[in-house]
Amino acid sequence: MTADIVKNSSFIAVQNENIKSWIKNKQLSHSIQLNAPRKLLEKIEQKCQQENIKFVKVSKFYPSTQICSNCQKRNENLKGLKNLGIRDWDCPHCHTHHDRDRNAAINILNKGLEIVGTTVQ
Repeated sequence: MTADIVKNSSFIAVQNENIKSWIKNKQLSHSIQLNAPRKLLEKIEQKCQQENIKFVKVSKFYPSTQICSNCQKRNENLKGLKNLGIRDWDCPHCHTHHDRDRNAAINILNKGLEIVGTTVQ
């Protein structure tokens, strides 16, 4: 799986999450242990180095799920663990409807490109 991800990519950006703190959360811990995300990311990073593909880690403090990928304004209503159940939302500023995970992925990609000093062509 990691080979396919890297083979089909020219750039990979991920959010450097604090997975250890997630394990303390009873609702998240079981699925995290089953998925072993840290090992997956380590393998992807290693393969990126071998294939000379840029791999960027975005800070765990970057609010990727809270920023509207359309207008770049932050939705303060999405802060905190209590709001993890909110899976889609409308931007209070530009009224764009977002799937939380897709929006976060767009924001992480854009932040990763910003870190390396480029943008999507």
